[in-house]
Amino acid sequence: MSGDSTAQYQSEAISSVTRPLAELFGALEIELSELSVLSLGIQSVLGSALAQNDHDPSAHQVAQSLDLITQRLDGLCGFLAKLNPQVPDTWHLDFGTATDGVTLSDLARRLQGLPADYHPSHAGSFELF
Repeated sequence: MSGDSTAQYQSEAISSVTRPLAELFGALEIELSELSVLSLGIQSVLGSALAQNDHDPSAHQVAQSLDLITQRLDGLCGFLAKLNPQVPDTWHLDFGTATDGVTLSDLARRLQGLPADYHPSHAGSFELF
């Protein structure tokens, strides 16, 4: 998809939708949980390799940072899980407006409670910088 067609698709898929705030907290909890699992996978692959690099102190710092990212994501998931039941059912937000700045269309759709088209097993090629 070109940039123009992606923007067009995104604007068509994301309309102004007022939904309960608790739904947003639930969607955020799911997103953070999935990111935590991805982070843990990265940590398990790269963390041990970085930690074994004794002669480079920055490698040890990166390994600790990976662990911290995973812990923070887990903490945010737990926070939202405890906060969500406390949100009054009457609190609603415009999810469409809130997701206008989200550049990943599938993420924006999920945050709105819509099905996403993205499946990790169908992801595109990987490119190292």
